[in-house]
Amino acid sequence: MSRYLLEVGTEAIPAGYMTPALTALHERAVAGLLELRLPVARVDVRGTAKRLVLELHGLAERQEDVTREVSGPRADIAFKDGKPTPAAVGFARKNGVEVSALERVTTDKGEFLLARVHETGRPAREVLPAFVTELVTGLAWPKTMVYNATGFRCPRPLRWIVSLLDGDVLRISLGGVDADRFTRGHRLVAPGNLELGSPTDYEPVLDRAGIVLNPADRSSKIAAELAEEAKRLGGRCLLDDRLLEEVVFLAEQPTVYSGSFDPEFLELPREISVTAMKSHQRYFAVESASGELLPHFLVVCDGTWDDPSLVIAGNERVLRARLADARFYWDVDRKTGLEALAESLDKVVWLEAVGTLKQKAERVGWLVERLGQTLYADDWSSLKAPVLRAARLAKADLASEMIKDGKEFTGLQGVMGARYAAEAGEPEAVVRGLEEQYLPQGASDRLPESREGTLLSLADKLDTIAGCWAAGFVPSGSQDPYALRRAANGIVRMLLDKSLRVSLGEVVAHAVRQLPEAVQKDTLEREILDFFRDRVAFALKD
Repeated sequence: MSRYLLEVGTEAIPAGYMTPALTALHERAVAGLLELRLPVARVDVRGTAKRLVLELHGLAERQEDVTREVSGPRADIAFKDGKPTPAAVGFARKNGVEVSALERVTTDKGEFLLARVHETGRPAREVLPAFVTELVTGLAWPKTMVYNATGFRCPRPLRWIVSLLDGDVLRISLGGVDADRFTRGHRLVAPGNLELGSPTDYEPVLDRAGIVLNPADRSSKIAAELAEEAKRLGGRCLLDDRLLEEVVFLAEQPTVYSGSFDPEFLELPREISVTAMKSHQRYFAVESASGELLPHFLVVCDGTWDDPSLVIAGNERVLRARLADARFYWDVDRKTGLEALAESLDKVVWLEAVGTLKQKAERVGWLVERLGQTLYADDWSSLKAPVLRAARLAKADLASEMIKDGKEFTGLQGVMGARYAAEAGEPEAVVRGLEEQYLPQGASDRLPESREGTLLSLADKLDTIAGCWAAGFVPSGSQDPYALRRAANGIVRMLLDKSLRVSLGEVVAHAVRQLPEAVQKDTLEREILDFFRDRVAFALKD
């Protein structure tokens, strides 16, 4: 049994690419070795943003032999008067057997020739080079670059390749880089080439060179240090699973440091401060035992410094600028007011064929009234005023300084509208509806809890589906740029989980008829209903 190591070293690949790439590498390796008839005891895939690593433990030294049965021509065509015809001779030659070795088998369609073809397995060192080359070149990445004349595509340039079968270099070449036995360590610990005698040397060498290779080990190390550092600061880390997964692939030797910011920024809504920390800077927030935000942050750095003060000061300076920007947006937007922001939506195009955001808000308000009268008929008189007010203000924050122009706070749409409404003294029901209008945003996301939020969410998603469909943005295959499947799934989830009774045919008709006449067509309602039928079937099957 042998052991094989492949390490593909690159410039730092975007963190979000790595988990899917490593999963695909493992799945393709397992399936490919099975197809290649090359037994292996264990397949390990690990890596960092700068290296993809495949290790094959207990690898057979050669492929398994195999005997295949190949069907041939009809026997009465292959033999005439007991003598082989060109059909039989050609069939035997093609499969590397003698005519005398051909067998006859009887089927429902008659008697046919059969050749038993024996293939002797080739040595692993002969078949592996082509296999691992195809394995790496076949990986699918969200975006790639071609950076030299070879045409090799990768998210970032290749820098080195290790390819070792036991103690020997297995020759492969990718993107103009030839494989060798030299890996590289952490840039602060062991930046040069490090020679490997065999795959068994790999992990000890990387450990001494400051590399934590296993993503799970890096994740555990980061989580433990976050908790410890937050406790030292008198609080607890506001752990974000998605952010943790990202920073795992931003550092090969993760080390957690803490910094502080001016407590005056705590006057900002909590969501703004937390978003400013994590959106671009990838910081973790710290909160007290009672859940109040503390003026500290935790940052995961790549490497350890004897005196980290310069690193901490740099991070504090950057965060201070982010928070100062956020406070400026907050002050300007509150001074402008939600009502004025809502009026300015007539200058913001949602979809060119369908109209502005103000027109969308008006359609949503109309749909809210129709849905409210149907779903909450007994309480509509008390619901009507706050939910229609919320519908009028629902998209106002999209014109705010905080949200518009693609800044890091765009993910707070709806939430910011709710915070501005609360500051302006709007009723709690209006604030609640604004905050919940985009829920659910995914299959596992929570549903709106309030009736105001439920109505706003249903109406907004219905208008989005109808408007996008009419404008030609119909989901096809993996293409769904406006997330219409997710919107429809959200509608179905709300109706089913909340036991709300409504005719989809009626509400789709309402949504379509509110669109501009220029985009309406006879088949539009039917197409959208067919789309909803698929979503309902999907939900019930799930």
